[in-house]
Amino acid sequence: MYDSRDFVVVVAKPGDTAEGLAARYLGDPKKKWMIEDYMGARTFSEGQEVVIPKREWNPVGVFPWRIRESCLSGCAVSRPRCAPCMRRDSMR
Repeated sequence: MYDSRDFVVVVAKPGDTAEGLAARYLGDPKKKWMIEDYMGARTFSEGQEVVIPKREWNPVGVFPWRIRESCLSGCAVSRPRCAPCMRRDSMR
């Protein structure tokens, strides 16, 4: 487990859900949306690293990668820029 001022990173165990992780690490199961939005997933596999933001990182739900016309990886990532896009853009 990793814990910082902004995030907690845990390894998913069998049966872990965003709701359960939100209750455990954020103190409120209703904050499951924060984990789901950040991770880009609603379910987690055993052994998967799950990043739990401690603050509302994107309260209005704006995702710049969904605005792009195309992406080398489809931009289905949990952060604003995927690695292939960052490499491609830095070479321009």
